[in-house]
Amino acid sequence: MAEDVGLIKLMQRVRKEEELDRQFRAMGIDPSQFKTKRKEAVGFIYFLQDGHNNIKIGWTKYLEDRRKALMTGSASDLRLLGYVQGTRKGEAAMHSKLKTLRITKEWYRGDANLLEYIRQVKEG
Repeated sequence: MAEDVGLIKLMQRVRKEEELDRQFRAMGIDPSQFKTKRKEAVGFIYFLQDGHNNIKIGWTKYLEDRRKALMTGSASDLRLLGYVQGTRKGEAAMHSKLKTLRITKEWYRGDANLLEYIRQVKEG
């Protein structure tokens, strides 16, 4: 059963990649120029806040899909505070910079300093 779910998710990801490739080609852009090493792939560093004022800082290529996936396993609503374009390396650097606020893994205390930092860097 778990293997079926993993296969379905992989197929969905492949379809998204193929659709992005089609869109790039339609604009006259070679999609291969965007194929990079995993840590250098450009996506979004996002900031999600739960109902207890904790903030998740993560990276994804597909922002809304990631939020929905995290909502499935969350006991409270997750509100998108913002995002910045970035790489996994950029996300790791941000985690390192904010390590004094870390609760666990990618979750941080939503104190005033972190909220102000997010306001300063966010795009959306």
